Amino acid sequence: MKFMMKLIFVLLSMPIATLFYTLFMMFLLVTYAMILPLPILASSPDSDFMSFSLIVLSFWLLAAMNQAFFLPKNSNLMLIFLKLLALFLVLSFLSPSTLLFYLFFEASLIPIFCIISGWGYQPERLTASAWMLFYTLISSLPLLMSLILMNQLTFSFSFMFFLSQPVMMSSWMNMTLMAAFLVKFPMYLVHTWLPKAHVEAPVSGSMILAGILLKLGGYGMYRMASLFFISQVNLIVMVTSAIGGSLLSILCCRMSDMKVLIAYSSVVHMAFVILSLASLEKIGLPGVIWMMLAHGLVSSGLFAGANIMYEQTHSRSIVINKGILSSTPELSMMWFFLLMANFGGPFTVNLYSEIFLIMTVISSSLLFIIPIALISFFSAAYSLNLYASSQQGKLVSSNYIIHKMNLRESLVLWSHSWPVLALLMSLSI
Repeated sequence: MKFMMKLIFVLLSMPIATLFYTLFMMFLLVTYAMILPLPILASSPDSDFMSFSLIVLSFWLLAAMNQAFFLPKNSNLMLIFLKLLALFLVLSFLSPSTLLFYLFFEASLIPIFCIISGWGYQPERLTASAWMLFYTLISSLPLLMSLILMNQLTFSFSFMFFLSQPVMMSSWMNMTLMAAFLVKFPMYLVHTWLPKAHVEAPVSGSMILAGILLKLGGYGMYRMASLFFISQVNLIVMVTSAIGGSLLSILCCRMSDMKVLIAYSSVVHMAFVILSLASLEKIGLPGVIWMMLAHGLVSSGLFAGANIMYEQTHSRSIVINKGILSSTPELSMMWFFLLMANFGGPFTVNLYSEIFLIMTVISSSLLFIIPIALISFFSAAYSLNLYASSQQGKLVSSNYIIHKMNLRESLVLWSHSWPVLALLMSLSI
């Protein structure tokens, strides 16, 4: 009953022009589920919950995204790409085998590549989309080779089989399985494609890229967790993520471009998830799920809020965006709540998930206390600095026409804000 209510709300919140594509996508999804058995959904309660949650998140953000921007030229073609992207993502969350997951995992690159290169803001969008394609394809080819080799050893591509039968893998196979997902997160040192893609992508591309596409990396590592084993690769991944997250959180304090700052903050917060998954501690799995859901809502909402300010001032610079609090207090209030959730403030599900992740990482080694403390402190610092710099003060120029929030903008931000509180209320703490 709850699922049907959420589904009806999502469908009703979509414009009539795009409702057909969503219904068609859902029809394909149901057909796929009826034709192919889905034993992975019954493998464990956590797996079932994670798949279901990410599917609902996909439809939810898709509905919010339709109100987040004015339709550009060739809008019908762009909407088709967005629906195809959501379709591939949902099918990857429902895939019962590693091979199908890999196919949909890679197919999701095609729509986002077309969206960035076709509707980006600057000529550099071609370079940004090429970097994204290069990073993901290079890291995914070893993953395919490892899956084929595992099939030769076990004669199966089924996730369920790998959960029930342990597979002996070498360290290099452990590394190749992790590499493709770490690039998708992305992890520090392989993250340079993400800020470029976010800066050049339209707001719809940034929202779905931050809200759903990055979660494929975490979902893949979560599904493959039964194949991983503690090795030097895990230690290298954990140390790199801890140091990289600390450095990037400090770097965010010096950034002036709102979109770049939000993109780098995604890398910082995903460092928590990488640390927890690489430690292979089961206590952190609930925190991983809730962090991915919370970050999907918050990061997508931050990009939507930054776009609302960009539509008014025609600039993403913190220096230019001043005095929003006095001119548009509604926007300032929602912007503050999203930023507070971004650094794990009180009364948000982000805080709950971070507590789980921190306990997991510290249980692996007490040495990680220092980078975790740095990440937590500087995350709060750059989030509060972003709010104070963009909302307080006086308008830089009187030439800007600052208008009150309309219904479209209010719906976009509220659809990202209140689920963060609703998720916290649904937890059994």
